[in-house]
Amino acid sequence: MDNNKLYCQEGYENSILDVFWYIIYHWRILLISMLIMGMLLGGYGGYKEYSKYADKDSKKQAEEEYNDAMQAFTAEQAYLETKLDSLNDRLKMQEFYETNSIILLVDPYQVSGKTVSYYIDIHNEAVSDSSDLAKMIAYCYKAALDQADYNSYISTEEAPFLNIDNPVAEIDKQLINTDVNPEEPILSVQISADSKERVEQLWDAVRETIEKQEKAIKEMTGDHQIYLLSETDYVKADMDFLKVQTAFHGVTASINEEISASSEQLTELKQPELSKPGIKSVLKKIIKYGLVGGVLGLVVFGLYYLCLVIIEDKLINADHLDEWYHLPVLGMISGQKAHKTKLDTAIGQHLGIQQPSSTEDQVKFIVSNIELYRNKRESILLIGSSSDEQMKNVYTLLSDAMPGVRILMGGNALRTSEALEALQENSLVILVETWNRSIHKNIQKELRLIAASGKELLGFILTR
Repeated sequence: MDNNKLYCQEGYENSILDVFWYIIYHWRILLISMLIMGMLLGGYGGYKEYSKYADKDSKKQAEEEYNDAMQAFTAEQAYLETKLDSLNDRLKMQEFYETNSIILLVDPYQVSGKTVSYYIDIHNEAVSDSSDLAKMIAYCYKAALDQADYNSYISTEEAPFLNIDNPVAEIDKQLINTDVNPEEPILSVQISADSKERVEQLWDAVRETIEKQEKAIKEMTGDHQIYLLSETDYVKADMDFLKVQTAFHGVTASINEEISASSEQLTELKQPELSKPGIKSVLKKIIKYGLVGGVLGLVVFGLYYLCLVIIEDKLINADHLDEWYHLPVLGMISGQKAHKTKLDTAIGQHLGIQQPSSTEDQVKFIVSNIELYRNKRESILLIGSSSDEQMKNVYTLLSDAMPGVRILMGGNALRTSEALEALQENSLVILVETWNRSIHKNIQKELRLIAASGKELLGFILTR
């Protein structure tokens, strides 16, 4: 074999996956640490929860906190109930208005209308300023059409209170708009409805109202004449109606949303409970602290194994011997039955340690590989960084399996002079290393010794 291949190529390190599988390989220890830490912290949490209620000060504090929480709950509940009652009252008012208001039934894009103007003329020479009196009379007619208080338009205290039937129905006055010109005694009346027929009906009611109120107003204010100046019919899209309808429905929707939100808040409002020492509360603390302890145990021992890999640089993946040193692994001898579960087998495959069937099969596999590489006339020297006990075990097994071959046990070439002397006398060498024990730095030193002696290295035998 070319001795140049005995040197390790620089720059190789354990990958993150190697470290991950190496940590997972110790899953039993991780599980035990999680159980121990979980039990310790869980017991501490349960004891702390129980002892909290046994202490008088803690018990008093818990009662005070409960009373404060109960007061806050009662106040919030009363507020939400009052708010809901108020919102429901507002919603009923909206529903009543929607049922009784003709404005909400009018199509704002097809409004029929009529605009009329009346002029008030006074024939009274005793009155010095007839224009003011004429305006007051115009306001009286306006009050009649608006179904307002007449007295609010009369300037004399001696004027009687008028209470005369008005033929304009209350529901219809929403469609009638009146106004008095501030400069001249002119009364303007605007009628809007959803059809021309309805406009004419309202116009008849307006004229009848003015005719019936004219006599009473004359008795109250003096002789005058009311003339019809103009009368105009029209059909238009009235955006004022649209604004009123949109605003109304927007308010209704807003009230419904507030009712829904307040009802949900009232439903979700939970009455506080006085904390008492019980099995449930103690168990909750035990479970909570136990889970935290389990995670803490997993993290602590996971970091422990991570530090071992970083600091000691152990051989944690058997495949590295072939990948890094370009030397075959002749086989593995396990001192005990490895991989007791399927999980161990699956993890071991990622670390290059396969499931052995028996020690006898392991030895047969190693012997077959040795026969492929060795010169049959040469003896075989076993050296490496494995323990003396493991080295002796490999020596015994190979000697029994290869009775015609001279097997020599040199030991650790980095610690004993006997191993170096044996290395000078034999030309065929096998390195015996221990998985999870041998250190890469020592393996590299052994390879350099073998290369310097000019001996041929068959490969590695791993022990566990």
